[in-house]
Amino acid sequence: MRKLAIAAAIVLGLGAFGTYLAFQLRQHADECDSAMRHCPVAREEIAFLEGEWCLARDPAALRETVRFEDARILMRQSGPRAGGERPWVEARIVRSMGALVYVEHDVETGARLSAELTIVRTGERTRETALGPNRIAWATC
Repeated sequence: MRKLAIAAAIVLGLGAFGTYLAFQLRQHADECDSAMRHCPVAREEIAFLEGEWCLARDPAALRETVRFEDARILMRQSGPRAGGERPWVEARIVRSMGALVYVEHDVETGARLSAELTIVRTGERTRETALGPNRIAWATC
């Protein structure tokens, strides 16, 4: 009888601990921690991107147009450095490890077109796009 009571107490204790652990994991999953995974970004936080951006060093060489359409963010580059006018791509912007990052996707198929690019706002009318150590400085046109 005593062994049965000990076994029941162990099973009950493990069950309570399992329930507590499941509750904690669920609560953590509901809160987005950008250090752990990609988190959605509020439109207000990235509203500064909408408009025309020119390459800071040579504005005539490269222009990037960013347009918000409903839930999508569309981007297009044009100019001699882009080889003319490129087609529109969808930018999916998230917060990852505290930084704003985006990946370009095909508008029609949704296929991924680029690596993760980091967006760094450097001023009221300036920003940088970074891929690793490589940075491109942009200014509003």
